[in-house]
Amino acid sequence: MEFIKTTLILRRKAGGGATQNDVDLVYDFLAANHISLVEGSTREETLHTRLVQVGATLQDYRAAGIDPGKLRWVKRAGVTHRARSGSLRIPTQLQAVLLSWTGFDTQPTAVAHSRFLRSTKRFGARAAVKNLSFAVPKLAKLYGFPTTALKGKGQCIAIIELNNFDSAMHKPTGTGYTSSDMAAYFKSIKTKVPTIIPVGVLGGANVPGPDPNADGEVALDIEVAGAVAPQATIVVYFAPNTDRGFANAIHAAVFDTTHKPSIISISWGGPEDFSKKQYLDAMSAVLQDAADNNVTVFAAAGDSGSSDLETSDGKPHADFPGSHDKVISCGGLRTHTDLAESIWNNGVQGGSGGGGVSNIFKKPPYQSGVAVPKSPSGFAGRGAPDVSGTADPETGYQVLVGGQKQVIGGTSAVAPLYAGLFALINQSRASKGKKPVGFCHANLYGGAAAFRDITQGNNDMTGQLGKYAAGPGWDACAGLGSPIGDKLLALLG
Repeated sequence: MEFIKTTLILRRKAGGGATQNDVDLVYDFLAANHISLVEGSTREETLHTRLVQVGATLQDYRAAGIDPGKLRWVKRAGVTHRARSGSLRIPTQLQAVLLSWTGFDTQPTAVAHSRFLRSTKRFGARAAVKNLSFAVPKLAKLYGFPTTALKGKGQCIAIIELNNFDSAMHKPTGTGYTSSDMAAYFKSIKTKVPTIIPVGVLGGANVPGPDPNADGEVALDIEVAGAVAPQATIVVYFAPNTDRGFANAIHAAVFDTTHKPSIISISWGGPEDFSKKQYLDAMSAVLQDAADNNVTVFAAAGDSGSSDLETSDGKPHADFPGSHDKVISCGGLRTHTDLAESIWNNGVQGGSGGGGVSNIFKKPPYQSGVAVPKSPSGFAGRGAPDVSGTADPETGYQVLVGGQKQVIGGTSAVAPLYAGLFALINQSRASKGKKPVGFCHANLYGGAAAFRDITQGNNDMTGQLGKYAAGPGWDACAGLGSPIGDKLLALLG
């Protein structure tokens, strides 16, 4: 019978971590019910991180009173996955102690938010594809990044990447980067290759080759962040593209005592409304841990406009994890060399910057001063994005992947762009004896002058939803706007 590995996250005590009583209760329960500890979990570590890795057969889980609901096998793109539906039930004594229990579902949980420059159709009409792309250093200069005096020295940027896996969840089958690509790219921009370190999480690994689109995502993330902050260390955390894998990758970055990243860049996501509760709860826990540990998290807002779906269901959706209030959500623009900017919206085939209002996460205090519309369900929700940058593939980023020069856009690129900028800001702070910026939403919303307000365009990709339009101040397609690098340095540095 299959041995199923899963992850438990305990409730948080004030100030972070778990209580000794909660840890003891969980570990004693596991020992009494033939559920094994895996991946090196210990009571001492769980006190600090709140996380426990366990494994058992489905029979033993159910004998212990853990019912994952209905499980079935589904096939997607030639790979068989275990799918879970219904409520996950756990014994009463654990209900007040545990926040989430993930791992029973092995379906892919997120997609990469990147778009290669290629033929597009705008609202059904054929349009000529323009290449008005940017070399990343030139874009950083255009946005006023302080790259002359600051290079990110002494800083560490974490990049989250998600692997494809085989049906048995034993072997990663794709997603990665090559050293030759990195050497060629950084040589092309006359910059020394930054220190790039791959870290495997739950069997994840750097596996370039089989999936060019996923490899394009990885190359884009590393090359953009590295071009902005070439002296920063870039650690790439590879994990399975599952609910358990995604949350564990962020957790690994937050609690990495070797590399100690102060910034996390996430270019993967999906509509929050179709996400299972256990996944949302697990991600919320690790994102709270990031805030507690002074780590700034950037996430792409999505590339399918306010619908957040390639094939719209007629409703707007916010992209998760960007819709979470502990994340700086990054929206997408079309940018020209004179800094004339508008919302990226090339229609159904060409994509559009994501954004909207959460149906799940309430409006946070730091957004009290901006007019966030009600969510599609009428909820007073958190508005996204918070910030934005160029993402239209036609005004995208010149990168190198698979030995070939490419132009790639998407909000995937905006997250590492800001991650690189914040590495520069954190370097400035460190030189003054200050801690990294960390969870800084209140500072950003109190410093709107550090952003270029975007007032043109909308992210209604289908032309049928009527949501959302740019306007003066914060809006649900550009957020506060595009970065004015020197002013952000003054604000936060």
